[in-house]
Amino acid sequence: MLGINNNDPENDKVTLIEGNKASLADHLATLKERRVLYLTRNAISMKQAVASLSKNTQLKLLTPYSESGLYTPAEQIKALISKRQHLLREAVTVLAECLDYKVFPEYTCERAAILFNNVVKPLHDTYVSEQGAYPFATFFQRYLGLEELGEDKTQLWEVIETIFKELAEVAPFENLRDDKERAAFLLCTPSAHHTKVILMTE
Repeated sequence: MLGINNNDPENDKVTLIEGNKASLADHLATLKERRVLYLTRNAISMKQAVASLSKNTQLKLLTPYSESGLYTPAEQIKALISKRQHLLREAVTVLAECLDYKVFPEYTCERAAILFNNVVKPLHDTYVSEQGAYPFATFFQRYLGLEELGEDKTQLWEVIETIFKELAEVAPFENLRDDKERAAFLLCTPSAHHTKVILMTE
């Protein structure tokens, strides 16, 4: 397994780590902002390794794993675009309607970021400091079907943050021209929060 750190000029080198799939996740968990090339002998070994890695929430698999097997790059791109469309339509648009924010007729990732920075986060900050009426109650009733939100709203805010963070990750897809550029972006762009894992057979 080769770890390549492109963000640290002092550590711009290839690191060889030996071990089996059981210890692979432990090795990768210590890597920060790295892309990792993992070679296996065959597809079965690859699937076993990915199944092990998928249990670690700190790792971001460049080739996602499903119960039916490994996604191809084209399938991954399609899944990310589908997730973008779903979040914009089912989450961001609904949130804007619940907050009576009518600036945009439809949403992109860029417009979603404007909504978050200019409206959503200020409303949350005001709620935290003043403890008035919860501003997102209607949204969670529509988005998740929650009638009772409980006293602690921390996890609810994490849900909203996650929506906008995931949109920020796929935002570059709005400006890339085709799937070839999207695939290159997925392969080459380092993540500030995850180790990217690329898997291939010998």
